[in-house]
Amino acid sequence: MPEGTERELLVNELLRFYVAAAEIDTIMLLLEGESGENYKMALALLLLDQGEISEAIDVVESLSGNSSETQSFSEFFHILVYAAQNEVSISELPQSKIEDLEEIAQIRNIGGYSAQAILSQFYNREFLSIIETDSSLEYRIWNDKKRNSSLKKNLFRIHPVPVIDKLNVSYNLVDEPLFTFTIHSIEGKTWSSVKSPQGRGTITMVTEMLPPGIYILQLSNGSKMIEVQKFIKK
Repeated sequence: MPEGTERELLVNELLRFYVAAAEIDTIMLLLEGESGENYKMALALLLLDQGEISEAIDVVESLSGNSSETQSFSEFFHILVYAAQNEVSISELPQSKIEDLEEIAQIRNIGGYSAQAILSQFYNREFLSIIETDSSLEYRIWNDKKRNSSLKKNLFRIHPVPVIDKLNVSYNLVDEPLFTFTIHSIEGKTWSSVKSPQGRGTITMVTEMLPPGIYILQLSNGSKMIEVQKFIKK
């Protein structure tokens, strides 16, 4: 097995393959040699998406309960379980569950960002804007309304949502001579980047190598960030 990012990509691809093949025993053998809790979180979401609710719950219950990361993910996950077990759409959660999501969304970790994504997509909630600095991505509240509006031009649209193996980006950039679309993880890691010609059109970015989670698609012109949008990778 490779190490670092290559290993993460390979393990996540194997998880997807074995979940689709319903080879739960093989999955458990695979995870025995992996120390990252993120793998189990990804597996739980994959199993839940496949309708394997009890198996998904078992995976989450095996997470270490000593960190806020696993605790908030578990709380977020059980809201998804509630929706699945009660055949409730994510867009039609009861008020108590929405309030639970809002509480989870205050924490900056996988569970928190996942809750933010649902609240933003289905309940029109707004969260901190993502700002690029010289060294990383930061999260700030914009007080300058004029500047804030410049990041909401709706110059591009992403589909399908959530994303599986390909992200289609339809854009209208007549006034932007040179631009680049870049995919970042929610922690600021750059995954891929594509330069596109001026004008209107659609590009496709391959996302099958991305681990499940929340990502940022950034539109930039040189060093200037023009617009950002979140998307979920299943």
